[in-house]
Amino acid sequence: MFRSKRIWWALALSGLAWLIPSRAMSFEVDPYEYKSLVGVVYFEFEKHSIEQNKSKQDSSRFQQTYSLDLKGNIFSRRLLIYDTGIKWTKNTYSTENSNIDSKNLFYYLRTTVLPKSSIPLTLFGSRLDTSSQSDTSKTGSRTNSYGANWFLKFRTLPYIALFAQRDENKSGGVKTHIDTYRVQAKKNIGPTINEANYSHTVSDSTAGPGTKQDVLSFNNVTNISKSTQFSLGTTQSNAKTEDGPRTKLEGLSLSLSSRPSIDFSQTHNYTMYSTNTDGEKSKGGTYSGDMNYRLSDRLTSTLGLSINSIENDTPTSTSKSDGESANLSLNYSLTKTLSLAESVSYYQLKTNTSSASALPSLSDRKTFREITSIRYSRQFNWARLFASYGMGYVEEKIHDKNGDQGGKGLDYQATLSLKDINVNPYVGFNTDLAYSDTQSFSGKVSSITKSYNLEAFNRQWKKYVNMTGRYHKFSQDSYVALYDQRTESLQFLAASTYLKNTRVDLSAERVHSFTEISGFSQSSTESVGITHTRQLLRGTMSLGFSYSLTDSSFTGGTETVTNTTYNANYLKRFTRFLSWQALLQRTERSTKTTFTDTTFLQNQLLYQLRAWSLSAEHKYTVTKEPDRDLVENSIIFRATRAFFRAW
Repeated sequence: MFRSKRIWWALALSGLAWLIPSRAMSFEVDPYEYKSLVGVVYFEFEKHSIEQNKSKQDSSRFQQTYSLDLKGNIFSRRLLIYDTGIKWTKNTYSTENSNIDSKNLFYYLRTTVLPKSSIPLTLFGSRLDTSSQSDTSKTGSRTNSYGANWFLKFRTLPYIALFAQRDENKSGGVKTHIDTYRVQAKKNIGPTINEANYSHTVSDSTAGPGTKQDVLSFNNVTNISKSTQFSLGTTQSNAKTEDGPRTKLEGLSLSLSSRPSIDFSQTHNYTMYSTNTDGEKSKGGTYSGDMNYRLSDRLTSTLGLSINSIENDTPTSTSKSDGESANLSLNYSLTKTLSLAESVSYYQLKTNTSSASALPSLSDRKTFREITSIRYSRQFNWARLFASYGMGYVEEKIHDKNGDQGGKGLDYQATLSLKDINVNPYVGFNTDLAYSDTQSFSGKVSSITKSYNLEAFNRQWKKYVNMTGRYHKFSQDSYVALYDQRTESLQFLAASTYLKNTRVDLSAERVHSFTEISGFSQSSTESVGITHTRQLLRGTMSLGFSYSLTDSSFTGGTETVTNTTYNANYLKRFTRFLSWQALLQRTERSTKTTFTDTTFLQNQLLYQLRAWSLSAEHKYTVTKEPDRDLVENSIIFRATRAFFRAW
């Protein structure tokens, strides 16, 4: 009895294991393993009418497209594969006054010899014939393209790709041809990845001068170690137009990044370029680098340097700009909450131009700044506190069209920040203040910068609404009037998803700003948006509404812009093969002097009938403006079918 029970249990477990599905497996089918034929038939008919200021014009368009694509192999998948196809398209466009017929015939052949070998050779060619005929004229063109690709892939030799292509075009009495040749070589040597590219392009036309262009580039990436990488890239281009200018371009880029330990990291980047076009020269270079040292558990340092130079030389003007900036900072942690910081920075900008400009500018500026600051941070039960105070030395020299300015002074900086202020269960706050004051004791180098930010957000009722209010104020007064600016903004945001399938968004913003160049400006924007989605009659209905009002005033005038949008979208699937989608949208935009009202209605019916895909679409648009009324009406029918056979 016991043995029979064990037998029944063994049979039951084995049957259960057999019923459990095993891991799914998928196989990728090689499209060239067998021969396959794909055919597509596409028809489209459109009836369109446009009425503007009681003047109506009707038109119709009928498009028919037939295509066949064949791919496979000859004798063997490893010997030769091919792709070939033909596509014919005809468009008939009719209006009350004219008839236009256009035809396109495109066919191609692409074959690869020894595709699985180390030396696959691809030959390709295509032709496109286009023609257009109206009641009064007839035009046509022919474009031929053919070429070859040859890849050399050996284990010990560089990977080499050869590409050659010729494009010929004949349209009317104009003949054009473009010859393109490219060579690409790749080789990994030890820890280096190397790639070289060369291209030669020649174009000629009976309607204009021919051109030649040669481009050579080289890229190298070297992994010096697991933590250090060096990369190099260079390019050179020469272009020449017959009886025209010659252009030469050269570029170089270098990059080094390293992090040999957690105590040290560095990055260095350098780029250089130069162009020359028949006497018009331009060149420039940029270097940026930084090094980070962790000298001890408490002491860290950062060193940064940036240099850039730009020169432009034309027959009418010359300009040159050189900029340098360097900074060194040290940070020492006294305790978990208190730290000392020392920062030294130097900045220099020198510009020289022979052209006059109406805008104010600085031709030469040098600034040296040293700041010693103490920083305090602490996490309280009610907020996170960040505070700092610094004092240092500033020396600046400026030269502009008004003469020499600058001097020496003391710089005072203070910041205070409170994050996630939790003093009540209803509203949370974030706030930060920054103050900087430079006082002169020699010459004139004074400036005052103030910044204040306040943010409030609700902690309760989040399932009903999320509200955020922000206030920002910034001002800068400098002895150089070019740097004077003021900005003040107030913003309110609210979003709610409490109502089922409904989202409501509200926003309001007011901005005041002033700069020395643009003067005073003021803008205020209020907007509201509502979206609602629900199931209706076994379909999906989406409703939307948005409204925005923007008032702006600036030096020289004022402007008021109002935008209102209503939209409704409905999607209904009657069966697996039949669906209907409708869209209704109205947009209203108005300013002080004009308005534009647009109403758009779209209906689309889709039906899948076995191998045929059928659709009908209706579009209706009404646009009203002060000087015109525009009505557009379109009905479009589409039908397509695809055929597939493999053997």
